[in-house]
Amino acid sequence: MHLPHFAWRPAWFLDDTVLKREGSTSQGRKLTCQALELGSNTFSVTLVAALGFFTGSYILFTSGTVLPMLGYVYWSNATDSSLSTAINDATAAGATIGMLFFGFMADRFGRRKMYKFELIILMAGTLGVIMSSAGYIPFDKSSQKSPQSIDYGSFGSMDIYSWLTFWRFVSGIGIGGEYPLSAVIASEYAPTAKRSRILALVFAMQAFAIATGSIVSLIVTSVVQARYPYDAADPVLSAKAIDQIWRWVIGLGLIPAAFTALLRFTIPESPRYTLDVLNDPQRASEETDKLKGWNREFELESSCEATLLNDDKDPSSIRIDAMDDTSDTKQHLSIKEYFWVQGNWRHLAGTSLSWFLFDFATYTASNPMSLNETSTLDKFWDGSAPDLSDPNRNEYPILTDNAKHELIIDNLPSILGSLLLVFFITHVKRKLLTWTMFVATGVLLIIMGVTLIETFQSQNFGINIGIFALIKFSVAFGVAPLTFLLPAEIFPTKYRASCYAISAALGKIGSLLALAFVLDVTFGSDITSSSELFKSEWLGYVFIISAFPMFLGAVVSWLWIPEVQEQSGNNKTLEELAKGREQPNGGRSSLPTEGRSSLFGRRYSPW
Repeated sequence: MHLPHFAWRPAWFLDDTVLKREGSTSQGRKLTCQALELGSNTFSVTLVAALGFFTGSYILFTSGTVLPMLGYVYWSNATDSSLSTAINDATAAGATIGMLFFGFMADRFGRRKMYKFELIILMAGTLGVIMSSAGYIPFDKSSQKSPQSIDYGSFGSMDIYSWLTFWRFVSGIGIGGEYPLSAVIASEYAPTAKRSRILALVFAMQAFAIATGSIVSLIVTSVVQARYPYDAADPVLSAKAIDQIWRWVIGLGLIPAAFTALLRFTIPESPRYTLDVLNDPQRASEETDKLKGWNREFELESSCEATLLNDDKDPSSIRIDAMDDTSDTKQHLSIKEYFWVQGNWRHLAGTSLSWFLFDFATYTASNPMSLNETSTLDKFWDGSAPDLSDPNRNEYPILTDNAKHELIIDNLPSILGSLLLVFFITHVKRKLLTWTMFVATGVLLIIMGVTLIETFQSQNFGINIGIFALIKFSVAFGVAPLTFLLPAEIFPTKYRASCYAISAALGKIGSLLALAFVLDVTFGSDITSSSELFKSEWLGYVFIISAFPMFLGAVVSWLWIPEVQEQSGNNKTLEELAKGREQPNGGRSSLPTEGRSSLFGRRYSPW
């Protein structure tokens, strides 16, 4: 049998004639999935997903850089972290809503439509943030409130704090949508052998985005400082300069956003969504065509025809052997049948609870060490902290030192861990790596806490800087990217984005609870907020406490996250993973290795 060939389209294009000859939608599925395995579309899709996740991460995490600037300019009590925490909470709440909304809508209306919509919301929210204003501020030089001491947050015709909170909530919705959409689209387009590496590369953009935020802050601060040198006699001039800096730092994130938006209007619908949800194999082949490139015509024609015509060809090279009628049937199971009758709720519980426990632990530990707590970082490095209550302080060196410290202690270890995972992820079992890195990170948190307690009196925190950098490396090499990519692999196409959204949203709820825990729990009679936490050795106990959710996350991921690789280490296809447990609720798998793992040479089938 020969595929029909026309000069104006690739030879392996699936039209009605081909599908009729093959006799079933299942065969159309095999041919389209084969095209995905053989195709060269991975670069363009990876670029779109990576740029989008970079943009969302940049806009999300630059809050740590700009909130100290906002405190200096707009609210007089800069040592009070409650306003900064409220803005962060609004962003996290918006992200939670965005994850759930866009995840569910992506399964209902398609990935492509939602992918464009969420980026538009992200850009609109970011524009709103950088245009937020206190409104008209009357200057009455004869009043007690001179221009040198005017409170911009209290005398404006508008409340900039409310506007910032609202627009960060809106941008948070767009940021939240990036998580399920970027991960799911990258997963569904990627060839099986490259899927884990592509997803790890997409997540690595987060580390690069945070580092970019620190570098942009350094550059913008230097440029503005050259134009508006510090003048102790004119603090209003300094406030004007700092106000320009934070707007530029956030606003420059719109440049990659605009470029990504142009690319997203050209990306077609996910072929797997068209196959499994819309049940339209011809349209799926057309969408696959759009990303292949005309120069691949001869190569693809030869490969596809050889596979279809030669029964002796080893199918493992393109993994079509796993794309059978069973995997197609699993895509159309009801929620009750798939999650409850077959017991696949355990997989959703595994991805959701592991992400929740990870975010709760890391945000509990990192919030006192974050850029919002400038005094904490400075005291770690210099042994003393600037007096943030001094309205006449020179803010420029504080901002530059803060960005430099963040680059060294946070950004560089995270980038190194992310890149190493991109290289090694195809050589290790992802389930094994997940729960072992949970344990390793928990141990490092305990070590960090103990050393903080022991070094608190000496005020010599050099060893703590090294251990904190190791924690950042451990997080970037293991748990953080794995909680990001596993939900994009495990579930059927019909529920993939929704299950991913639930997992990510529960993780974001964990971060919100962690922020509330650190801010509101009284760790001693003299501590009422996270800004005062560093004054006490209780900071060490906070790190120790945050280790226990890590250990619990290891148990959850060991029990309830399924194997996504074969015994040989090769990735399973998404069609294989879509089969789930293939068993009644509470029963044992009919497949000898499905849902099981190897631990110390034994087999186990948890629950």
